[in-house]
Amino acid sequence: METHQQQQHFLAVTIGIQGQINPARHLARRLVRHTGSRVTVATPLSSHRRMFPSPTPPPVVDRGLLSFAAYSDGFDAGYHPDTVDPELFTSQLRAAGTETLARLARTLAARGRPVTRVVYTILVAWAADVAATLGVPSLLYWIEPASIFATYHYYFHGLSELVAAHKDDPSFELTLPGLPLLRIRDLPSLLVAGPKPYTDAFGEIFQVGVLDGERRPKVLVNTFRALETDAIAAMHDRELDLIPIGPMIGDEKDESASDGGGDLFEEDGSEYMRWLDSKEEGSVVYVSFGSLSRLSKKQMEELSTGLKKSGRHYMWVVRRDNNTGVEVAGERGVVVEWCEQVRVLSHRSVGCFVTHGGWN
Repeated sequence: METHQQQQHFLAVTIGIQGQINPARHLARRLVRHTGSRVTVATPLSSHRRMFPSPTPPPVVDRGLLSFAAYSDGFDAGYHPDTVDPELFTSQLRAAGTETLARLARTLAARGRPVTRVVYTILVAWAADVAATLGVPSLLYWIEPASIFATYHYYFHGLSELVAAHKDDPSFELTLPGLPLLRIRDLPSLLVAGPKPYTDAFGEIFQVGVLDGERRPKVLVNTFRALETDAIAAMHDRELDLIPIGPMIGDEKDESASDGGGDLFEEDGSEYMRWLDSKEEGSVVYVSFGSLSRLSKKQMEELSTGLKKSGRHYMWVVRRDNNTGVEVAGERGVVVEWCEQVRVLSHRSVGCFVTHGGWN
């Protein structure tokens, strides 16, 4: 008797921040390309509208086996983390997200595409609860380094009191298995200075039944074994199997893919690529501080002065919401509001990258 194996359908859930959407869509494309699985990337409605600008964007956008769908985080008109109370954001995200993600899964099932596994990123640990109600397995996709995962794990399993006791001493040393010698100043700021609602949201992953509630849980990590051998081994010794699947970086083919979706910001034309083409190999400094961080006017002035005095050509990404009025272009510089970063970093003329250190 002939049998047909059900096609896998991954529902990848992330919040509406560029640094989380990027690794989610890169994983989705890789799953489609190498396994033939169907993947739906679920982002908040406000992000979905920005990714697919239209007077009436459909709730699910299909691009072959890859789809993009919307759920509600309680802020359908959009928000910026600097302007929303963290406790309000995390509570709204959980309440609205749990309800609308479950509704999305039912909609997909009604279309003949039942979800077979949920993959979720940071801050949406409640997606594991939704998966449980659907009767399907779930998997955490840790989009940061394995060493940071280990740091959070230690913090939520006995280290928090020590950190709290020495939070005002940035030079206080910490010796942790699988990690180099750390000082308080080396820890993620979230663990030292909060805000507490976001710290608690991370704790939800490590403590409240998500990972601690599983027997030897497996976690996908955006890293590779040769880079973080010790951290991965240390977590294995603590009954946590970190599966390195990185580096989860798109190539130029990915970034210019016809499926659309992914960028929350509109690219600033293509003039900057022609400008890069006109420069010598390794001669350009590329400056970008990601999609969230904001520089003060003083910081912009200092960085602008340094770039101008360097005598180098530079390309600087200054988002519209971080325009302080400082003249930053100069004679040897070009300023854009957004760009295709992979294309820029792959360009022969770029020889230096100045950034805030985002992993994604």
